[in-house]
Amino acid sequence: MRDVIVHRGGAVALRDTHVVSQLNAGRTQASLTVKAQVRNDSDAATSTTLTGTVAGQALSQTVSLAAHETKAVSFPVTVNNPRLWWPAGMGAQFLYSLDLSASVAGGVSDTARESFGLRDVTANRDASGNRPYTINGRPLLIKGGGYSPDLFLRPNARFVEDKLAQPGHPRGSRQVHAGARRVRHEDERPV
Repeated sequence: MRDVIVHRGGAVALRDTHVVSQLNAGRTQASLTVKAQVRNDSDAATSTTLTGTVAGQALSQTVSLAAHETKAVSFPVTVNNPRLWWPAGMGAQFLYSLDLSASVAGGVSDTARESFGLRDVTANRDASGNRPYTINGRPLLIKGGGYSPDLFLRPNARFVEDKLAQPGHPRGSRQVHAGARRVRHEDERPV
């Protein structure tokens, strides 16, 4: 059994709200693109005003929608000297916030809130066929462990925490891995 989430809103709905980020080479500036789908659920044309903030910067845009129309909207934003997100053990997991609301005729119709981290991840195959990862310019060794396919679908949070705390669980892992594939450490020979 899974939980059911009911979302209630007005005539205009916000969906698929997210942030796409790109760091410059020196990681001193992040170019963000805030994206969302704006949907008119009414039988009449309407105009909605989108307002909000991302990484502390104000956003505002007015969108006209025909009856039952959906439009993709975006906002470009630049963040100077961004605070980076790091994996556990490598630094802080700093998160930025995106808050967005759609208003119709002065009343809030729908809202969206997302948290996101800024980081630069690369993974290219080397001459030996390995895939070394870097995050924010530093090497990262990916360690993995296995899990039961339904482990994280169970609705009991305490049960999941107890499973993760069992002796022998790779709590230090940065990757969770399922299936018959095997994660190879850098010092192992190819299988």
